[in-house]
Amino acid sequence: MGETWPKYPIEVKDGDDPTYGPSKNDRSLLGAERGTQKARRLQVDADRNLYITIGADGRSESLLYSASLSSIAASTPTAFSAYSVPSAQKIYRVEVTGSGCTDFTLRINAGDIGFKQTNIEMGVTFEFEKGYPASFGDDVDVVVEHSVAGKTKDFKLFIYGA
Repeated sequence: MGETWPKYPIEVKDGDDPTYGPSKNDRSLLGAERGTQKARRLQVDADRNLYITIGADGRSESLLYSASLSSIAASTPTAFSAYSVPSAQKIYRVEVTGSGCTDFTLRINAGDIGFKQTNIEMGVTFEFEKGYPASFGDDVDVVVEHSVAGKTKDFKLFIYGA
């Protein structure tokens, strides 16, 4: 079935970063936290199904662009100044916040690719798990329209990607 339990430390030398459990008599599978010797147990349920978590995809997401709008009147669709993509990149997240209940439309090159409405939370996030592929020169913007009659509202836009 499996190999016998190794003798410490002789039989674990020359391997990939050996990991020692709290007690060398523990009969469980261990993994090492990457770049450390911190042991982490692999967990199974009563039917021996392995619990796993897929790690991050290694992307280093950063803020690509931010903008704000002030004193926007009700029922007046208004676009943030467009973010013009400087080179091919992926957009992972677009966050928009405001000071009132609002409709938000995410656009790329004037084509609608997402629509969300707020109520109590006053902000929305458009997320692209694998990244939205944007090309050089693409214009990314968000159109806001609130319906609080007689009031003006303020909004902020944040675009994250790599």
